[in-house]
Formats: sequence, C-alpha cells, structure tokens
Amino acid sequence: MNSKIHIVKMKLKDRDRFYVYAWRKGPKIHEQDFVRPVIDEVLLDKAREARMSTSARSQSTLDGVIDDYRASPEFQALAADTQRDYRLWLDRASERFGQAPLEAFQDPRMRGEIISWRDRWSGQPRTADKASNMMSILLGFALERGRIGTNVAYGIPKLHFVDKADQIWEERHW
Repeated sequence: MNSKIHIVKMKLKDRDRFYVYAWRKGPKIHEQDFVRPVIDEVLLDKAREARMSTSARSQSTLDGVIDDYRASPEFQALAADTQRDYRLWLDRASERFGQAPLEAFQDPRMRGEIISWRDRWSGQPRTADKASNMMSILLGFALERGRIGTNVAYGIPKLHFVDKADQIWEERHW
C-alpha cells in the first residue's frame, strides 16, 4: 500500500471537484469543490487512520498478502520488467480475490476457483498461465510466512506448451 496521498480532479458541468484518497486505489478521505485541497495535518491524520484501519483488516485477507509481497525483499530483487508484469497480475488477483479471507485458501475447493479465474484467459494460454503462477507465488509467500498451511495453487497444470525439439542443434548440424 502506497503511503502517498492521492488527489483526483473531476470536471463537472459547472465546477471542478477534487477527491482525496489515503493512497492510490485507497479509501476516499475527503472531497472538495473548485480549489485543489491542500494537504494539511487533518488530511494526513485521516490518511494515517485509514492506513491503520486497512492494515489491521487486510492482514487476514489476500490483499494483506499482496501488500506484504510488494514490500518484500523477494519482490524488490526482481528485475524491473518482471516487477511491472507482476504488478499487473497482483492487481488482477486483488480485484478477484483480494477481500477473500486467508482461511478460504485453506479449502481445496479454492483451487477450482483459481483455475476458473485462470481460464478467463484460456484463449491466450501463456497469459492464463501467468494468472495461476501469480496465485501460486502469492500463496507460497503466505505459506512461507506461516499465514496459511497449504498452497492450493501449487502445481496447477499449464495451458501453454512449446515443442522446441526441432530447434535443438545436433552434432550433424555443425
């Protein structure tokens, strides 16, 4: 969760309206018409309060795992391109499963839910595999930190296969 206050300007028919969020994609903490709000102690306190409230609530959901993974040394060690790709999939996982309690991922039936989510991209097998791979990474991260007891996404079969046998150089090709 980004700690920076986020302000969005919306043009209405007769005025500009500004919405202030505790962070990008976070809860709205203030709105004001005509003039861009000044970030003062009141707004900072509201943002701090929203972060504390959300942090306590999200520790028991997949969104909490996602936030922790984004801040982890494992994520920070990834190449910039990989981080960009993972951010897309972390956002997608958050949209679909973010509010789900971690206990739900202990149930083997959740594996079917993850596979159904992956299958949304079945027309693009490599993309679909990224969906199940990201869930496996997230649940593996939660497992390693003792937040869940099993990774139901581990070993979900891949949809994309490549046969590169014809690209192998043998001695006779030299």
